[in-house]
Amino acid sequence: MQTRRTVWGSLGLGLSAAAWTLAVPSHAASAPPAGASAAAPSDAANQPAQKASMPDWKSVESAAKKYCRSLPNYRPGDVLSQGQIKPLLAQLAKLGWKVSDQQALLGQICPDDDFVVRQLRTKSGQKFMRSTGGSAEQYDYLRRLCATKGGDRQVADILKLPNGNEVLAALTESKAGKDISRRLADGPRTRDYDTPTGMLYTESQILARLKESHARDLRASSK
Repeated sequence: MQTRRTVWGSLGLGLSAAAWTLAVPSHAASAPPAGASAAAPSDAANQPAQKASMPDWKSVESAAKKYCRSLPNYRPGDVLSQGQIKPLLAQLAKLGWKVSDQQALLGQICPDDDFVVRQLRTKSGQKFMRSTGGSAEQYDYLRRLCATKGGDRQVADILKLPNGNEVLAALTESKAGKDISRRLADGPRTRDYDTPTGMLYTESQILARLKESHARDLRASSK
């Protein structure tokens, strides 16, 4: 009888322990003892966010050239305007470089409604551009010519000529053309006629200007 009580007592204790274990929520069994501190957060969580690095110049140049080649009816050397360059700047920002002086850069590029830009995008103007090999110097001369009396008409007439590039070359390179330039440069309205405007017209010019900005922004980001 004593043996039976011991066996049943042992079984009863075992059942009670099992029931208690089932009744306790699972998280209670794993809870830290009272007074114990919570686990420290991982070191990674305490690290500051890494600053995104600027793309290198080769990546920027490649993206810019690819963008220009995607423009409708575009050939290297064709005149570019603000409306074409703004989307490029947005693409470069997505690439990781927001050009810090982009407003100054855009100020050096002709607006879309510039008279010379519009004339160069006509059928005869495109023929002229491609016959000059994309001469930024000649594009600039045309803009300065526009500042003279009746200059708009002269520009339009030159671009319509089958040998317009030769006529413009004569105006800029011959002795007679240089004499005309000097006389115009002495006029009150055209005193800067013989001075380059500093505007950017072609892909190669804009890339060179972007390269300067990239080098400056890269130095600033490394400080």
